Amino acid sequence: MKQAKKTIVCAAGMMVALAAGGCQSAYYKTMETFGVHKRDILVDKVEEARDAQNEAKEQFASALEEFSSVVNFQGGELEKKYKTLNSEYERCKSRAAAVNGRLTDVKRVGKALFAEWEKELDSYKTSESLRRTSQTLLNQTQNQYDKLVAAMEKAESRIQPVLDALATRYCF
Repeated sequence: MKQAKKTIVCAAGMMVALAAGGCQSAYYKTMETFGVHKRDILVDKVEEARDAQNEAKEQFASALEEFSSVVNFQGGELEKKYKTLNSEYERCKSRAAAVNGRLTDVKRVGKALFAEWEKELDSYKTSESLRRTSQTLLNQTQNQYDKLVAAMEKAESRIQPVLDALATRYCF
């Protein structure tokens, strides 16, 4: 019962934040009010991006199977095969767009998280040691994040050439 109430309050807070112009900082502030921090949102966005990339990979594999069956096609229901191929191609395009959207989400949340962390460094007025430790952790985390985003961008960059080749070869 308590969880349901928290969910309703959280949803209402998010709707208010979105109604206030969709400002990301309002969204993050609302989420933090309910104990959901930017780092948690970033983890969720990275997981969603990973899932989108896996779904795209599976869709491309399925499309490849369909395309291969057409290459070996020996007559018969050509129009039906073309429609099946086109449908697979459209699903691939949709998955590619999802990957792009998820990657954009990861970058947006990452940018907000690191900007906040940088700002917090200035608050360590009483302990230079804590500030240095936090700066070191920030640098390490930023480095790992940059590698993750680079790998995701590399995977994403391989999608469009495949779509272009399929569209050209099969006249979609």
